[in-house]
Amino acid sequence: MGTTLQGLNLAVSSRLVGKVGGREDDASFQVLVDRLPRGIKSTIPAPMLQTTERLAKWFATDTTENLYKLLFGIPNEIHD
Repeated sequence: MGTTLQGLNLAVSSRLVGKVGGREDDASFQVLVDRLPRGIKSTIPAPMLQTTERLAKWFATDTTENLYKLLFGIPNEIHD
C-alpha cells in the first residue's frame, strides 16, 4: 500500500491528478491532464515501455522527496 500512496502523492504533486471533495476521511481523485495523446501508446517503441516499467519498479519504494531530489536536483523544496 505504501507504494500506491507514494505514486498517488507524486501524481498529486505533479498535478496529474487532483483531490475532489472536501472531506478528510473520504478522499476522491480525478485526472487533471491528459499528458499523452490518445492512441499514442501503440506507437511507443516496446523497449521504451519496458524501460519505463523497469524505472517505475526500481523507484517504487523511494520517497517522493528523494525522487524530486534525484530527478530535479531539488534538495529540500517541495511546493504545492
